Amino acid sequence: MVVVIVVAVLSWKPWHLLTPQPAVVPIASRIVESTTAAVPEKSIAVLSFVDMSKKHDQEYFSDGLSEELIEHFSHTADLRVIARTSSFAFKGKNEDIRSIATKLGVANLLEGSVRKEGYDLRITAQLIRASDGTHLWSQTYERKLNDIFKLQDEISTAIEKALNAALSGVGPGRRGVDNAEAYNLLLQANYFSMRLNRQDYEQAIGYAKAALKIQPTLADAWARLSITYSAQAQSGYIPLNAGLEKSRKAALRAIEIDPARPFGHVCLGYVLIDEGDYIGADREAGIAEKMNLGEHFYLLRGNIELSLGRWQAALKNFQEGLRTDPLNYFFATGIADAYWVGGAAAGGGKCLSAHNRLATASGLSPRITGDGTRRAAETVVGAG
Repeated sequence: MVVVIVVAVLSWKPWHLLTPQPAVVPIASRIVESTTAAVPEKSIAVLSFVDMSKKHDQEYFSDGLSEELIEHFSHTADLRVIARTSSFAFKGKNEDIRSIATKLGVANLLEGSVRKEGYDLRITAQLIRASDGTHLWSQTYERKLNDIFKLQDEISTAIEKALNAALSGVGPGRRGVDNAEAYNLLLQANYFSMRLNRQDYEQAIGYAKAALKIQPTLADAWARLSITYSAQAQSGYIPLNAGLEKSRKAALRAIEIDPARPFGHVCLGYVLIDEGDYIGADREAGIAEKMNLGEHFYLLRGNIELSLGRWQAALKNFQEGLRTDPLNYFFATGIADAYWVGGAAAGGGKCLSAHNRLATASGLSPRITGDGTRRAAETVVGAG
């Protein structure tokens, strides 16, 4: 059965299909029909902040700041927030803000830059109304690294006021980091684990372990270890069974430290899918759902349903995930695989057509191997 797994918790980016993996292919920019629905005024995409440091070696930090803001906003009751995978799709591209906003289906964009030299920070952020380019808010902050948590809250509060959106009070909240250096190491672990190769996986594990030496109770560092061990195992870099067992232990440790943090539950859910324990995986998905984990919940639940052959339920979850992550290749792949499992030739043909058209238009390419969307859709079309 086709299962998609996740490699990046916190932004928690899915990375791999447990099926034969052909060549790298362009991402489907949006496998959904065009809609005339009005874009909600209280909607936002946080673009990847630009690393303006002298050596340009602080990308992990600028990415991490952007991800923190996305997570924070995602728990704002009346604010539609685009997920990391889609927001970061425009990283390094000089695309018009109106075009970006249209593709993401939002009214506002937050962009900025980070200059980090040692413990000194200079962060500039600006909120832009996409329809006319108006700057609704902008600010430059000069702080020390130890002030980063307070600074994140200041930026978030200012944006919420500008959009007149109130926090729901629901969600994971602060990452449970007590030490700025541990936080800096965690950001590096997150960054390298998303680069999807043997050497970077090893670096990610090293940074996560270094963070845990400073703060052994850092639940998200344990979750990062869990998902990276799983990625290593699924990639064939370490023995599969041993890697999944290490992933399981790290996930359980993350949950033990802070059961209110959702990411350990998601990690454990994927381990349980690999072990064929779909009841256990569904339990962990239910916990993640209550924590308002958004696209990460929909991907996990979709894979559970797909593994059980319930393609219509899987399809519903993958389509729901696209609402806040419209450029996510893996939701598009999940949709195609759901049609494939269901034997819906017409749906598969529609998905293949959309994949070809939108992939060509977007020019985006995920750093993965595999062509699940094309494979699944062509299988369905061929069968029809």
